[in-house]
Amino acid sequence: MRYWHWLEGAPHGDFGRSHVFHQDVSSVIWSRLPASLLLGAVSALPIALFGVAAGIVGALRRGTRTDTALILLVTVGAAAPAFVAALILRSVFGVRLGWFPTIGNGTGVLDHLHHVVLPAIALSVSFTALVTRVIRSAMLDELRREHVEVALSRGVPRRTVIRRDVGPPPSV
Repeated sequence: MRYWHWLEGAPHGDFGRSHVFHQDVSSVIWSRLPASLLLGAVSALPIALFGVAAGIVGALRRGTRTDTALILLVTVGAAAPAFVAALILRSVFGVRLGWFPTIGNGTGVLDHLHHVVLPAIALSVSFTALVTRVIRSAMLDELRREHVEVALSRGVPRRTVIRRDVGPPPSV
């Protein structure tokens, strides 16, 4: 019966009352929304930067030790749950080295960013691995296309072919 009441109220923003905080669940969610949005934004940076860069490097160095090491790293990263990555990062960089805080939100913009770095990296590990795989696979598919082979056979430098025909489209 309680679940039915919750289902009736949830679409209207009534998620019930928190037994831990003794207030409405929706107010608890709204009070933590800025920290969650900051965490999501900061965790998107390593996903975009490292995932795309690693995918490009893996595709361009296919079959080398670099590619093999990258595939191994990506496989481990994809298999590691975020909470395991968080525990490892927290124990190494928070406790042992003391570079990052392990609890709290901080005060001020820079302190908030300093507090969110480790959780953001932990959240981004598996998604970075996914982006790396997708970019590497897409680039390898493009490198095998006929127009790329023709351009290379006609003497167009590989770097030019990759930049012009394989890489991302030029910005408008």
